[in-house]
Amino acid sequence: MTSVKPSDETVTREQLLVLIASMNNKQLALWYDIGRTIQTRLTPSTSNQDITEDDDWLNDTEEQIAAEDALWDATTERYIDKFDKLTARIDDEIRAGHTQAMFDANGDFIDP
Repeated sequence: MTSVKPSDETVTREQLLVLIASMNNKQLALWYDIGRTIQTRLTPSTSNQDITEDDDWLNDTEEQIAAEDALWDATTERYIDKFDKLTARIDDEIRAGHTQAMFDANGDFIDP
């Protein structure tokens, strides 16, 4: 897999989907959580607009990043039992075959 640095080029949806398709369940759960956090940070007035560099989380200060990391760590620690149970339930559903494919044979997202 080719590594893409944001400074080198824009990451496309297709590149992100290929990356996601290669992840295991635990990695997917983490990325889903991160995506939902980013999504909820957008206010209704900006949710349908492109994010500018001023709004881009990549421009957070070290202090902002450290504060957010501490919040993530505290949340994870607080709810670790629930996360473990959810992960086990998801693993059970996958083993039992009660899931639907998210990607087709070409790695393209299947829109339900």
